[in-house]
Amino acid sequence: MSRLLLLVGGAFPVLMFSMAALTVSSFDTALSSISIAFSIALVPGIIENARNRRGWSKQSTVMTASGLLSMGSMFMMLGLTFTGATTIISGVLWSVLAAQAFVYGGK
Repeated sequence: MSRLLLLVGGAFPVLMFSMAALTVSSFDTALSSISIAFSIALVPGIIENARNRRGWSKQSTVMTASGLLSMGSMFMMLGLTFTGATTIISGVLWSVLAAQAFVYGGK
């Protein structure tokens, strides 16, 4: 099962890019779909950190959260509403991971 999930997880962004490039879907739809997948992938890490009371790298989580929140805001300003919203959601989830890094003592 995990190999199938790995294959699907790796193929999904390529599929969405192809659909947007071939104008089967809009770039906003493709980008936001990939961003949703990124957000879903973070949930097990957040749960595991809470259970084990440990944090990820402070620098990595803070930089990623800040970058995603900034990018999401810029996507919104460019009119990519769905991409902006889903990127901001990813940024919020990375902010949770950053908070866990500080609370649980990440490196």
